[in-house]
Amino acid sequence: MINLLRRLEDPASADVKIRQIIAAYPEAIANPLLLKEIKTSEGVAALMAKTVEAVPVVDAYCTRLQDELKERQNLQYLMADYIKALDQANERNKALLDSVKKGISRLDAEKKELAKHIDSLPDLSQIAGSTILPPLGELFTSS
Repeated sequence: MINLLRRLEDPASADVKIRQIIAAYPEAIANPLLLKEIKTSEGVAALMAKTVEAVPVVDAYCTRLQDELKERQNLQYLMADYIKALDQANERNKALLDSVKKGISRLDAEKKELAKHIDSLPDLSQIAGSTILPPLGELFTSS
């Protein structure tokens, strides 16, 4: 798509130089009604020479215009596909974002519940006369 865009930066339709060259040819080349005004064989020969000169210029310009049109159509299809892909990616990203937000909300709720549970535990330093637990080795010996 980027290559197409770059090629369309200098399109045939914007080629002022060629358009001026084509516009400089006599109008009789393109308008058959003006052929009636030519009365001499020299006029016919001059018009024929100009016509022969104009044909390759106009053909090349028309070919470039056709190529530009095809490139613009291809770009239009590529842009439509690209926009569709972006929309799909946007929907996936929205779903992922919603999932992450739900996960964060769930974690926040669990954090609050844990903090509430920790706050409800008794403070062992405040318990007076607590018995000291026996050493680990004595826990598993039978007395």
